Amino acid sequence: MSAEKQDVPTFEFVLKEMNEGLRKPDPNKDITVSLTIRETAVPKLQAWMQADMILLATEQRDLMPPHDDEWVLIKGISPMAEVINPWHPEKAEREFLKRWEELGGVMG
Repeated sequence: MSAEKQDVPTFEFVLKEMNEGLRKPDPNKDITVSLTIRETAVPKLQAWMQADMILLATEQRDLMPPHDDEWVLIKGISPMAEVINPWHPEKAEREFLKRWEELGGVMG
């Protein structure tokens, strides 16, 4: 199924349709949902998980105390080249609140 195909529903539409369709299953919709998720959501999830593992390896290297054990979860994962330079709590709070204000400072 091509990504340019116009009749591929959005994920939100698919979820709405699935919810409404619970009372009357439709095998054709199930196939569309399966293909849509496989082509869009799964690769994005895999990329996100890979990025998360790289960040975890970087955090382990730069922020955690020295250790001689190997974490199976990040075995073979190389940390980022950039080094995390941790801030003291006061600076972290100051920078967080500064960025919060830049983004509008509103919750929800």
